[in-house]
Amino acid sequence: AAVCTVRVAQIVKQAWWLLYHLFDNHPAWHVSFSANYIGKNKFDTITHEEIKNRTEEKNWLASTATFSVAKLQEYLLQKKGQTENLRPIHCVTDTQWSTLTPPLNEIEFDRSIPKGNTPDGRDYSWFDTGVLEQQLTQDEIDTVIITWVATDYCVGQTALDAVAKGYTTYVVSDAIEGVAPETSETMKQTCTAKWIIFITTDELEHILVSSLGRSTSVSKKVK
Repeated sequence: AAVCTVRVAQIVKQAWWLLYHLFDNHPAWHVSFSANYIGKNKFDTITHEEIKNRTEEKNWLASTATFSVAKLQEYLLQKKGQTENLRPIHCVTDTQWSTLTPPLNEIEFDRSIPKGNTPDGRDYSWFDTGVLEQQLTQDEIDTVIITWVATDYCVGQTALDAVAKGYTTYVVSDAIEGVAPETSETMKQTCTAKWIIFITTDELEHILVSSLGRSTSVSKKVK
């Protein structure tokens, strides 16, 4: 997926499309990290029903957690399903998890937009904060092409929001990777049902080469 993502970047750059770097930028004490809870492992869940009667004195939070029980209760109450799926530590600010590794670090992006940079900031879709949509409008974008990770979370949710907001939406199937095969396949089926278009890197290159051959100008797009 990483190699194909680099190739996608090279293809769209040749067509003068804009490249967006959309990335998580979490603090180490993020609400979604299993390490911040006593007795919880990665990929466990925590629910509002489970913690609604906890107090600050009996909170079952690890010493690394800086959020309070009250804040966690509020956060879960507002979430759809009132459930949080806990994850291993990832994309932590100013660590090796927050930087692109080879070959992805070779890509020259036109825009960079972070999310999840507060202890309770956990939006799978990059449209949730409003920053991406504002930038897309400013750049006069009408089509998005999405790559990288994770198929079953950020990639899928961003694609679903994009098509719901009226963008023509492509996902490059050989340039994405999911957390789990089962949830990734479910997300792909959901996206396909919503008219999101899955194409390969080769198919994308063919489309762009054809469009460049027909016209000397190419509309601004985004990955």
